[in-house]
Amino acid sequence: MLEFGIPIPFEFVADEDNMTKVRSMYRVNTDIPGAIELVHPNKFLPNLRPVEEFRHTPLIPISERDLLKYKTDVEAKNRKGYYVEIRKDTIYFYTISFLTLGMLFYAFLMANEK
Repeated sequence: MLEFGIPIPFEFVADEDNMTKVRSMYRVNTDIPGAIELVHPNKFLPNLRPVEEFRHTPLIPISERDLLKYKTDVEAKNRKGYYVEIRKDTIYFYTISFLTLGMLFYAFLMANEK
C-alpha cells in the first residue's frame, strides 16, 4: 500500500470528459474539522497583493536610515496628491438607484397629470 493512497493514472487526468465528470461531483463538506473551505484563503496564498496596495498599514522601519527613507517615501507619496478609487459595483449601484428614482419620479408626474 502506498503512503498517499492509490496513484491516479495520467490518462484519466488528461481526459477532459472524465475530469469534468469528477469536478461535477464535487461537494463541500464543512463538517470535517479543519476543512480547507473553512479557512481564509489568504492563509494559504501568501503575497497575493503587493505591499504598496495596503496604503493604511505602512511598514515599520527599524534603523535610523530606514526611518529616514520611510519618511521621505511618505512625503513623496503625500506630494503625489489624492488617490481616488471607483469600483464597478459602485457605478452599477448608483446607476440603478438613479434609474429607479427617475422612474418613480416620472410615474408620480404621470399620476399627477391625470
